[in-house]
Amino acid sequence: MTPTKAGAQGTRPLPQTRPDELIRQCLSTLASEPKDVSSLVGLMQACSSLGAWEEVAYTARRVLAVVPTHPEAQAHLAMLQALEGDAKAVERLKSLASRAETGFHPRFDLGIVLDSLTDTAGAKAAFESARKVEPQNPRAHFELGKIALQEQDWATAVTRFQEAARLAPQSGAPCLLLARAHVGQGKLDLAVKAAVEAHEREPALVEPLEDLYSYLMVGEDLDHARKIVRELRRRAPSNTDYLYKEAILEVRSRRYDEARRLLMELLQRVPESWQARQALAKVHVIQGRRPEALKLLEEAVAIAPKDPAPANDLAQLLMRSQSLARAREVLQRVLAEYPDHADTHLNLAIALARSAREPAQRHAEKALELGSPEVQEQARRLLGKLRASA
Repeated sequence: MTPTKAGAQGTRPLPQTRPDELIRQCLSTLASEPKDVSSLVGLMQACSSLGAWEEVAYTARRVLAVVPTHPEAQAHLAMLQALEGDAKAVERLKSLASRAETGFHPRFDLGIVLDSLTDTAGAKAAFESARKVEPQNPRAHFELGKIALQEQDWATAVTRFQEAARLAPQSGAPCLLLARAHVGQGKLDLAVKAAVEAHEREPALVEPLEDLYSYLMVGEDLDHARKIVRELRRRAPSNTDYLYKEAILEVRSRRYDEARRLLMELLQRVPESWQARQALAKVHVIQGRRPEALKLLEEAVAIAPKDPAPANDLAQLLMRSQSLARAREVLQRVLAEYPDHADTHLNLAIALARSAREPAQRHAEKALELGSPEVQEQARRLLGKLRASA
C-alpha cells in the first residue's frame, strides 16, 4: 500500500531521532514476544517516520490482531486508506481524532490526509491539535511550518522550523525549509546559515547543497558557490544541470574561456539544449564573436520558438545588425503565446519605433504596465522619444 502522489508529498516524513535503533530494539523484542504491543507500536511509529508505508500497514494489522480497538493502529490504517482515495476512511479518521482521549498520532494522521485533500484550514487545525498533545514532537511543528511556507507566512514558518530543528537535531529537513522561509523574509545571510546547517546534519543529501548554491549566487559569493557546485558535480558527474550551473557561475565570474569550455561540453552531452546555446551565445557576444552568437541563438529559437528567453536575446542581436523585420517576427511569435511578457513588449516597441510609431507606443505602454522597475524605466524613456517625435 502506497500513498497517492499528493499524499506522498504531504507525508514526506520527518524522521524520529535514531529510528533505525528503535526498529532494531523492537524487532529484537518481537523475535521472542511477537505479540508485545509496545514493541509493535514502536515499530509502527518508526516505520511511519521513515515513510515505510507497507511496513506500517502490516504492523498496524498485527497490533489490531492483539488489540482490535487500538486507536493509533486504526488511525494509521485509515490514513493510508484515505490517501488511496477511500472517503469513508477519511470519516473514520476524523472520528478517531475527535475523541478527547486521542493521542498525537490520530490527530497528526488526520492533518496529513486533510493536507493531501487541500483542506489547509482543516490540516492546520489537526496539526495544532497534535502539537498541543505532544509539544515536544517535531513532526507537527514541521508540518505547520510547511503550511506557513505555502501561505508565505514567513514569520510563522521560521518559528515552526526552528522548533522542529531543535526537537529533531539529526534531521536536515527543518533547516532546509527554514532557509527557504528566511529567503521569503529577505534574510539571505540567515538562509545561507540554515542551508549550511542542513548540509552538516545530513551530508549525504544534495538538496541543501542545491539550495545553498542558489543563495550564494544571489548573494554574489561566487567562490563559495563554485565549491558547492563542484561538490555537486563530483557526486553526480552525469548530471547536466550541475554542469550548466557551473557554466553560469563562470559567466557571472567573468571567466569566459572556462564558461565557454563548460557550455561546449554541455552541448556535446545535450545537443538539443537551447539553454546551453543561449548561454554560450552570451559568452560569444562578450568576447566579440557576434556571428557565432547569432547562429547559436537562431538554433535556440528553432528548438524553442515560443520561449521568451532565447527569442529576446536573438531579437536584440538582430536589432544591432538592423535586421528589424526578422526581430519583429521573432518577438511577435512569442507575444502570441505570452501576451503579458513585458520584456518582449519592450523589445518589440524598440523594433517598431522607426517604422510604426503608434504600435511601438502601444507595446511600450504594455511594458510600462507589466514590467520590472528596470523595464519600466526603459519603457518611459522610449515613450518619451516616441511622443517627442510625433
